[in-house]
Amino acid sequence: MGSYVLGFWKKLKGMFQGDKKVTAIVVLGVIGIVLIASSSFFSKNEKNKQQQTSETGANLSNDEYAAAVEKKLTEILGSIEGVGDVKVMVTVESSAEYVYAKEEKTTTDSTKDYDGETAKKFQEKNSTDQTYLLVDSPTGKRQALLVSVVEPKIQGVIVACQGADNKIVEEKVVRAVTTAFHINSNRVCIARLA
Repeated sequence: MGSYVLGFWKKLKGMFQGDKKVTAIVVLGVIGIVLIASSSFFSKNEKNKQQQTSETGANLSNDEYAAAVEKKLTEILGSIEGVGDVKVMVTVESSAEYVYAKEEKTTTDSTKDYDGETAKKFQEKNSTDQTYLLVDSPTGKRQALLVSVVEPKIQGVIVACQGADNKIVEEKVVRAVTTAFHINSNRVCIARLA
């Protein structure tokens, strides 16, 4: 075995001493292999980071959710004719609700007491066991299967805009907000921006 390695080493050394083209090709090949290996390593790390971000992205706090909604609403209201500069404040009533898939097993126990040939007493007892359906996550952990995320409920919206004195603009803003969040107009306050 040692003589085989020694012979291979001598041949390899001879190739590098001879033709410069062969040396350049071998060096470029080694560099290519190193780059391919390192790119697969970095892409795995990037996928893990993206996965962690997507898993925690759904876990926004109420303040973060309200800020994201305020930003979108400011953009929309600012594009309505006559509104002008606009500032928005949104309050949320509750946090996000996560709905997980469940498996339900129902068991029924029934008993009958007989008095001769006729049934005297009949009792039925139902019991239900619920368990969450577990799946393997991409990280390899077992977790409950998420069916949906119910966004936090909007409690109220305050809109301060330049066009608030105009009744038509005010009505457009109220209609846009109530439609976007499915809330009553009494939960929307419109004021003139100073």
